[in-house]
Amino acid sequence: MPDDPSSKYQKDSSVLYSVMANDPTPEHSAAEINLDKMIGDRLKQYYATRLSQPLPAKFAELLRDLANKEAE
Repeated sequence: MPDDPSSKYQKDSSVLYSVMANDPTPEHSAAEINLDKMIGDRLKQYYATRLSQPLPAKFAELLRDLANKEAE
């Protein structure tokens, strides 16, 4: 069965709207939007704690070695 061109246009315009406006498509419910925000907030909290931890000594040593090799 061939695709209905009008339904294809609706899908494409929905994707285009979402990409161009950087907004959720109209089909998303408030609960989905809140869930996305909650997940984003949780990830920010997790990575903020990870970034505040000291750098492992072995990794710091590797970075120093790379910097020395670039300086040569």
